[in-house]
Amino acid sequence: TSLCTALMILAFCAVAGAQTTITLSVTPASAANGSVFTMTAKVKAGGTALGVGTVTFRDTYNSIAQVLGTVQVQSANGTKGNAVLNQQLGGIGTHSIVATFNATNSNPTISSAAQSVTVTGSYPTVASLVQTGGTTGNYSLTTTVVGVGSPNLSPTGNVSLLDKIGRASCRERV
Repeated sequence: TSLCTALMILAFCAVAGAQTTITLSVTPASAANGSVFTMTAKVKAGGTALGVGTVTFRDTYNSIAQVLGTVQVQSANGTKGNAVLNQQLGGIGTHSIVATFNATNSNPTISSAAQSVTVTGSYPTVASLVQTGGTTGNYSLTTTVVGVGSPNLSPTGNVSLLDKIGRASCRERV
């Protein structure tokens, strides 16, 4: 009996002492705004896929980190040792995704290397029109176009003002 107990303790210590690793893949690497990204974290201890624990996925965008979600590591359903999160990423530009295995009694907390993904698309704009003056043929129109979502990108292009029947009253470059 004591030999069996000693062997069980030795086996437990060998598993507990095995190095825990986590690798992250994100697909696609680049997609249009509104697309769903698939984040897959593979968790192993001593080279063997784990079937317990949770993984937290984080996104860093414009120097702001946020938790995307925490997912159970699969054991019976799906692929053992995988934690999968399907998620849209907000904000056009480059995102840095990291997966962190949350510590259990047998395995420590460990984080993956960051994976960069890109969300593509155009920023929306908001336009305003202000009239000054009041007499027919003696007035000014001022149009302002502002980009929404990025303080670094100003919209470029043309603004056309049309009268009621579609004739161009003026055309101004932004």
